[in-house]
Amino acid sequence: MSQVNPFESPNPFRDAGSLVEAQLVYEAPAAQVGVWRDRKLLVMNKHATLPDICVKSNEPCQGRRLKRNMYWHHPALFVTVLLGILIYAILAVVIRKNALVWVPLSDQWWARRRRAIATAWGLALLGLAVAIGGPILAAQTKVDSLNIGILLGIVLVLVGMIYAAFKTPMVSPARIDDDFVWLKGVHPAYLAALPDYPYGRR
Repeated sequence: MSQVNPFESPNPFRDAGSLVEAQLVYEAPAAQVGVWRDRKLLVMNKHATLPDICVKSNEPCQGRRLKRNMYWHHPALFVTVLLGILIYAILAVVIRKNALVWVPLSDQWWARRRRAIATAWGLALLGLAVAIGGPILAAQTKVDSLNIGILLGIVLVLVGMIYAAFKTPMVSPARIDDDFVWLKGVHPAYLAALPDYPYGRR
């Protein structure tokens, strides 16, 4: 009995029942599929579509996908921060590479992401409440808690932002060039089902 490879590109001849064409698709080079593994990274052509399998759990995701506009620049560019944040920001916008990736997620991981977003917002809102409430409390009780309240509020907002940055993206780009995207954070079993990246490091 033939098995369906979820990493194959859709083919109208195969779907129409042509066994000959289906065999040709099955034996086609991996480059026609556009999705590979490069050690612990997933590599995909910018125009490829990931199979309907969750990248975090390696389970079927029933068509649920997260739209991600990804940006990447070489880490060496961070050195320009020493020259000023504005200079770095301008260079990053000009030099960065971008890619649109639809990330397949299972219901479980979709819910986990929603909880992470809620937690991040909760921390940020709590920080704002503490920063605003501290001075009000200080004025009413005549207790010198102004600086402590503002500082604690800022810390909570920053913690919320950092938590969101690490917990909500699901996958993140390790590299992007003109044609391909390298993604990290993909489940090992998902990567194991992919063919090796045939072109080597670019």
